Amino acid sequence: MGGLERPARVSLARCASYDPAQVREALEACLAPLGGLAAHIRPGQRVLLKPNFLIAASPEQAATTHPELILAVAEEVLRLGARCDIGDSPAFGRARQVARRLGLLGRAEAMGVPVVELAANTVQGGARLSASVVAYDAIISLPKLKAHNQLVLTAALKNTFGLVAGKAKAWRHLRAGTDPAHFCRMLLAVHRAAAPVLTIVDAVVAMDTRGPRGGRPFALSLIAAGADAAALDTVLCRAVGLTPDSVPLLAEATACGFGCTDPARIDILGAAPESFPRGFRPPGVLSEVSFSPLVVARSTLRHLWLKLHR
Repeated sequence: MGGLERPARVSLARCASYDPAQVREALEACLAPLGGLAAHIRPGQRVLLKPNFLIAASPEQAATTHPELILAVAEEVLRLGARCDIGDSPAFGRARQVARRLGLLGRAEAMGVPVVELAANTVQGGARLSASVVAYDAIISLPKLKAHNQLVLTAALKNTFGLVAGKAKAWRHLRAGTDPAHFCRMLLAVHRAAAPVLTIVDAVVAMDTRGPRGGRPFALSLIAAGADAAALDTVLCRAVGLTPDSVPLLAEATACGFGCTDPARIDILGAAPESFPRGFRPPGVLSEVSFSPLVVARSTLRHLWLKLHR
């Protein structure tokens, strides 16, 4: 970043549980130093809330963004006079299936907030992502902080990969071959094209040891927010005891000059990263970013079966 540019701002707030009142209080505390949600969303806008809807799982499994945080953000968007939808392209099945399993679907619809399925992909901003994105004035990304078997950690930067609709994500893994840097550059291109105005990370209960599913729920008691996803992930590394250069996606962001990954150029607002619980365990051994053709074919068939039968 140039010397005249303002430092990126990342805000951290404590949240001990998913009690709705605690989540709303922590969300307000997290957003206040950033000017509140009103600094990012205007009345009359149509907003897409993009959670991590990896797979239909219970909230306790920590594989998806928790419904209480999604609903708290939706309430605030509506309070500001904007409209919002909740949408993602799960690795398996449909967004509404995931939302139903989370206990989110009926509650969101009762608020007048639809859970939408993302349309097929098209080229936008130099990357292929769902054509649905163009219908929205703003995107708020709502990732879950998790260990990742291929990329060490998944949080702000990778969450926008879910805006690539259907099994195109699996085929991109296949095309990545054995070059993680190539795969990471593709993820950064998708994030640049999606351009969320704000990212709010659910790390109240994170996932460690392995991921993006099947890991151990880890109580981190943290909600984090910022407009610069690279800066946000950099600070989250400190919160879980990792160095940013050990996370391939952040290392590639640094190499490409994508966002702010220089700790000296990041203003941390609210709680200190080192004040959150210690003991987060990253994956012991990383897998290749590439999927074999057989794995991709099986995954595609499973995805179609879930879409047709649930």
